[in-house]
Amino acid sequence: MNGINDALFDPGNLIVNMIGGMLIQTVYLALLTWIVPPRSKRVFWFVELVCTAFFMFLKPVMPALPRLAASVTVGVFLPIPLLRGSLFTRVFVCTLAGVAQTVAELVCMVGWVSITGLGVVDNNALLSYLPVYLITLLVGHGGTMFLLAAGIRWLVRRFLPTGAPCSAASRGTPSAWMLKYLWFPVLQFTLFFVVVEIGFDVLHWKEGSVGIVSLLGILCLAVDVLLFVQIGRSVAQAQEEVRAAVLEERVGDYLARSERVQALLGETAHLRHDLRNHRMVVEALCERGEYERAEAYLDEFADRLAGE
Repeated sequence: MNGINDALFDPGNLIVNMIGGMLIQTVYLALLTWIVPPRSKRVFWFVELVCTAFFMFLKPVMPALPRLAASVTVGVFLPIPLLRGSLFTRVFVCTLAGVAQTVAELVCMVGWVSITGLGVVDNNALLSYLPVYLITLLVGHGGTMFLLAAGIRWLVRRFLPTGAPCSAASRGTPSAWMLKYLWFPVLQFTLFFVVVEIGFDVLHWKEGSVGIVSLLGILCLAVDVLLFVQIGRSVAQAQEEVRAAVLEERVGDYLARSERVQALLGETAHLRHDLRNHRMVVEALCERGEYERAEAYLDEFADRLAGE
């Protein structure tokens, strides 16, 4: 019991987790809500900060696997029901934000090792290197996370609103190719996060583990670029299909209106022909002096018009 209390209240652990970890997570959550707004700001921040603080406090005494599961839950799974938008958008953003968070922590770690010369982040050494820790945290992690979050936000604005055919987009339902693509960021995040955790917990960020994780990050970025190029083509094709469908609908409406106008013109011409004939009959009766018959004919014609 004393060992657990010592680990929980160790100054180095408190600095790393309750100060550094909470700061990192707060920046992450702020950028996440910048990309996709929450359903309720108060509920979002209350739930996330309480769960994060609880996890950060218990992190020093948690085994590796539960710690990994708790980190993914708080950072990726928990924000999904608290954000707005379609399920596809929320899962997409949260998984890519998780990858960005991992990359930012890697950059922060590389900066720490480069400046201090230490092979690992020794919590007990933080008191001696506290300014370095804060600089790498704010500049390395914060700057990297902001740039990556800005890229994710651009992707959401650029692709997701028009990433489905007309009928599906109007209902807010993702198309089949979007649902298939959704598996990629989820699996990519899982792979990248697990490899980083192995490098941190098992290999203790030796030079080889940092190189492997960096190479994996570069490969993931290259694959992302290729995929989004293909997504851009799919979006352009979907937009052309929407335009063609709208144009076809408008042309059909114009043709229907044209047919109605032509039918009306035909009826008008027929009516003019009948009126001409009736006028000739009345004129003929008047020329012969048969005014009563002409009047009776006009009355009969007026009654027939009234009956129609």
